[in-house]
Amino acid sequence: MESMTSQRLKRPYFILPNRPFSECVKLAESVSSPFCSFEGDTPFMSQFVVSARKYRPLRFDDVVGQEHVSKTLKNAIRQDTLAHAFLFCGPRGVGKTTCARILAKVLNCQNVGEDTEPCGQCESCLSFERNASLNILELDAASNNSVEHIRSLIEQVRFQPQEGTFKIFIIDEVHMLSQQAFNAFL
Repeated sequence: MESMTSQRLKRPYFILPNRPFSECVKLAESVSSPFCSFEGDTPFMSQFVVSARKYRPLRFDDVVGQEHVSKTLKNAIRQDTLAHAFLFCGPRGVGKTTCARILAKVLNCQNVGEDTEPCGQCESCLSFERNASLNILELDAASNNSVEHIRSLIEQVRFQPQEGTFKIFIIDEVHMLSQQAFNAFL
């Protein structure tokens, strides 16, 4: 029976202090890991994709364990009874950000199907998948929690959507905002 230490050492952790970056990249390329991958031809850290993002569902039908949320949002889209703001609550890992991202994608999709799912082929869907959408802005409040970050977000609200129907702001980890930033946001 293997000890826990030897089992842990077999996992591909890429924490290599005092090593040159090129050596770290070679090591990362040589290990086949389900926990991380590189996109593109050259593996730079800016092209590193965490598996949770790589395999994040892109449609409501792909979301596991939140069928009631998916059904409610799809019905609201079908009946055109959407609220101006949504608050997704729950423990970590249940799909709050994923559902928010899919909702944002559906709202700006140019070819929404009968099943109220994004087409994945229009310009809006493609730019969203490349993280290049001008209409869907995601702010990580855990790391952007100052008053200045909120003020820059408020500045962006003034502009009309460049393409698509809606301008959507997803504020992830909003509970991490400082008291002053939260007051500026109100």
